[in-house]
Amino acid sequence: MKVNSDFMKGGYFKTSPTGQRVVRDDLMTIHAQAYGELFASRDRRNQVSSSQLRAFYGDVKALEQKIAQGGEGAFERFYYLVKMLKSKASYVQGKRSGGRVSAAFRDYIHKCVDAIETEEDFKAFLKFFESTVGFYYGAGGERIA
Repeated sequence: MKVNSDFMKGGYFKTSPTGQRVVRDDLMTIHAQAYGELFASRDRRNQVSSSQLRAFYGDVKALEQKIAQGGEGAFERFYYLVKMLKSKASYVQGKRSGGRVSAAFRDYIHKCVDAIETEEDFKAFLKFFESTVGFYYGAGGERIA
């Protein structure tokens, strides 16, 4: 499946036929699958090692917990940590030691983080990332050599 580099155009939400603001289903299906398969590919320019993906996903989940346990206003207080995910992805991609993170993964994280403006956006990002990770493993990502 081919990735669409404009996958975050329009953000995480759309308006449903009944007028409700809902998470875009194409993110959880089409785009998550395309990126999961890309990161699991044998093409070293695009792949991500399972250990690096797990570590990054763990960092995002830890941030989710920090916000959830931080009480009222926690998202605003920790918003800078959300935006720092971009620098973490760039660091790991640039370092290239101890595992593999592709420029494609770095760009994916950058685009996702750029679209996070509210706590609802962050929650939608968490689900999108979780879906991407699921498709990664479904495509055999844990077998990257």
